[in-house]
Order: sequence, then structure tokens, then C-alpha cells
Amino acid sequence: MIEGQNRKGVFLMSIQSRVILLLLPVCLLLTGCYHDPEPPQNAPVQMQEQTLEQLHLSPPEPDSPVIAAWIPYFTVDALLTASDPKAAVTAYLTGLRNLGVNTVFVHVCAFGESGYPSAYYPLLPTAAKQNVMELFQPVCRELGMSFHAWLNPLRLQTEAYMDAQSGDSALRAWYQDPEARAAHLSKWDGRYYLNPAADSTCEFLTGAITELISQYHPDGVHIDDYFYPTAETAFDAQDFAVSGASDLSEWRRGNITELMHQMNSAVHSADPDAVFSVSPQGNLRENREALYADVPAWLTENPCCDWIIPQIYFGYEHESAPFAEILRMWQTLPRSETVRLIVGLAAYKSGQPDPYAGAGASEWCAVPDLLSFEAKTLDGISFAPEDFADADVTAINIWSTTCGPCVREMPELAEYVKTLPENLRIMTWCLDADVSTSSADIAQYLTECGFTGITLASGSGDLEKLYNQLMYTPTTIFIDAEGRQVAEPLIGAGSIEERYSAQFEAALDSLGIAQKTE
Repeated sequence: MIEGQNRKGVFLMSIQSRVILLLLPVCLLLTGCYHDPEPPQNAPVQMQEQTLEQLHLSPPEPDSPVIAAWIPYFTVDALLTASDPKAAVTAYLTGLRNLGVNTVFVHVCAFGESGYPSAYYPLLPTAAKQNVMELFQPVCRELGMSFHAWLNPLRLQTEAYMDAQSGDSALRAWYQDPEARAAHLSKWDGRYYLNPAADSTCEFLTGAITELISQYHPDGVHIDDYFYPTAETAFDAQDFAVSGASDLSEWRRGNITELMHQMNSAVHSADPDAVFSVSPQGNLRENREALYADVPAWLTENPCCDWIIPQIYFGYEHESAPFAEILRMWQTLPRSETVRLIVGLAAYKSGQPDPYAGAGASEWCAVPDLLSFEAKTLDGISFAPEDFADADVTAINIWSTTCGPCVREMPELAEYVKTLPENLRIMTWCLDADVSTSSADIAQYLTECGFTGITLASGSGDLEKLYNQLMYTPTTIFIDAEGRQVAEPLIGAGSIEERYSAQFEAALDSLGIAQKTE
């Protein structure tokens, strides 16, 4: 995972027993389920069979789709320094849970400082008054949310920062002793790292993980993509010379693979049910050649993780790394049946140009109008662009039966439809109609909710373009009588009346049309 001010959180949804899709949204305020934009008929995964009864499930069962949010260190720091940290965390997590989130990944050690008392790490300054684990974990338990502790295993602090650290810990003792510092730590570009070539690094990290799980019992431990900080030979020239190895790159990859195995063993020795997950970069070549992360070696006969989470932070039109191509590479990568594939998506890019995408730089900004398409409704009736002329503004709620927030908001949406004037209309588009759930079951569910409007079951042309760009469900778009989008889409679930009314008003204002009354 890439850290910085764009990294706000992650959503994930299981779509089969061994495949999970992970979504990275903006500001942790967006809710819903990840939508796999690959057209269903071409997708290599099988959607699970849905029954009508399953549409009414509220809390996800173990094998049901999972929606999660990652809470990075800067968000954790902000919550820790709130005037009332417990109230802030409770409100934050409750808000996520109300939006359908049932799992959180909380950054508890980002730069070699733990957010909880540890014999291994110095204490994070913002955690001096409040233990991160004891602050977040009880609230997660009360809300029925799964809690995963997120660590950066090798990255430490700058020299000035480490000079100022206090307290007793194994890491501080190493740093203060010049001989131990030389043996156990490496420095590059002004920052210290645990030496990936040192046996002591494995011992340190397995001990720290064992301590964390034994004291706090998280549901999982997660690490991200901070492995070797550079490909320069000077970084570990002395260690390489002593090793007797002949190939520097293979030696480095072996060091990281051994580290992965040791951490995986530590997690499962401390708690056989805990999940150990890792998030390498989406580009397999970059992992192997720049970070020395030999991902294929982690996944097969003797796997060293439970979840593999590649950061596929690319659009479909990315010039050098198109999403669909990269996704297929990961899906076809051999892996043990015990390893789940999780796909990280950079939804924070939505609405912004991607300067690294070449010809696809504007893909995240472009949302197609619906000017040319063919579609069928649930009952098999054709729907065409000219049918938008029946209303000044039509809102299309795009949802799926496997999306908990989508299903939960439908009764409220149905009630709101009854309040609309005659020149405004709401219709829906169910993405998994005739794929995983029958049109008859979906129609019956909508009838039970009280929704009697139009629901699309399939589409081509501009609808297919929209499908391929869609990242979240529910998403609602607003279309004028000619099929053009006339207001910002609504991403995720929330207050139906407040949000829809505001967007309908904005759409009518943009068209210079007054809202009709009954």
C-alpha cells in the first residue's frame, strides 16, 4: 500500500471463497461495495448463487461479502489527539459500521513506533495517553467489526527523530549502542530500517508479532510493501560480501521471503485463526526487481501469507499497466488454495487526472453520458435513450444484490420515490440480474420494498462504458431528458431524502427548469 495524504482507507468485498476485491476510497466517507467492472460474461470468477432470503441478510456471515476500511497512521493520530479520543473513535467506527463496513485495518506501527506499550518498539508519542489497541479494539468488538493490526515491518524513523526517542525498548537499545546499530539496522536516504539481511530482524519481528497477538488478540496482522528501500548495491554491500552469495538480487529476494515465512509462522503460532496478509505493489516486475519481493514464491507449495493484496492502482485505460490486464496476471498467478487474492484499488483517484497513466490520464475524471445504448428491464421490456424524455431528470440507482448497503437502503429509496413530482424519476439498475440472481427474485424483492419503478437488467453501448468505469455500489447518476449527466453522482449509501433532493435540485438548476409540484 502507498501511504500519503491520498491514502484514506480501503473497502473490500468477497466475491468467491478464494477471491476478495479491495477498494481504496476517499476520506473513508464513501460507502458501499466494490463493483468489478469486468463484464460478467468475461469474468474468470463465478458469482455465488443468491436466494431471495439472502437479500435480507444484514450482518455478513463468514463466507458473505466483506466490506472493510483501512485506517492509516495519520487518521489514527488525528483520532488519538481529539479532545475525547474514545468518543471520536466510537463515532468514527460507528459511522463506518452504519455504512456497511464490517472490518478495519488499523495502522498500529508505521515507523517503528507502536501505538501500544511494547518491549520491542518505542511508544508512539500520540499514544502516550491512550493505547491504540485498547481504544479501537473494544469498539470494534461492540460493533461486530473484525480488527486487523497493520504494521510496517522494516521502515523506521530518521536519525534526528530516533535520537529524540525515549523509554526502554529493544529497538531503542539497538540504536543507542553503535555496535548493535551497525549489526541490526541499515540507513538509507536519511532514514533507518531494520536490516533485511540480519537474522536478528526475523527474531525481532516474530517477537513483536507474538507480543502483539498474545496481548491483544487481533483478528489479523497486516504488512504493506515497504521491503528493500533501494536497488543500489551500496545499501547492503558488506552483508552481501559476507554472505558468500553470488547473485545480489536473488540473495535479497531470499532474505525477504524468509522474513515473510517467519512472520507468517509467528502469527499462526500465536493464534492459528489469525490472518496474516501482505500488500505488494500491483506491478509484479516492480516487486521483484525494485523491492525484491518474490511474490510467486510466497503463494504456492509453502505459502507465507493468508491474503495477498496487490495494489492495482491503475485504470482500464492506463497506457502501460491497464487494470484488466494486470488483474488477469494476478488471477492466473499460481497460488495455494489457502491463499486468498485481494485486489487493491485506488478509488482516491476518482475525479482526478492520473499523470502516470499516459493516454489514460483523464480516465478517472470521465463519466459517460447515456446517449447511445440498448437495454432491457427486469421484465424484458426494451429501454432506450429516448425513454429519458419521460422526465426532466432521471436518477439511476446502480446496485447489486451482494451489496449490503444497496439492499438496506432500497426500502427508504422506495418511500422517497413516492414523494417526487411528476418531472422527476428514479429508476434502478441491478448489476447481477441474470448473472447471480434471477430477475424474478429481484423483482419480488423490489416489490416487497415497495419500489415499483423501472429496473434495468442489462445494457450495452454507453451503459457498458459506465459499467466498466463503475467502482462502487450503490452509485446514483442523474440524467436529463436527452441522456446527459446533469449533477455529480452520489457514491455510496446515506440519507436518501437529503442527498437525492440536493442533487435533483442541482440538476434542475443546471437545466433552468423549475421543480413541479403535485
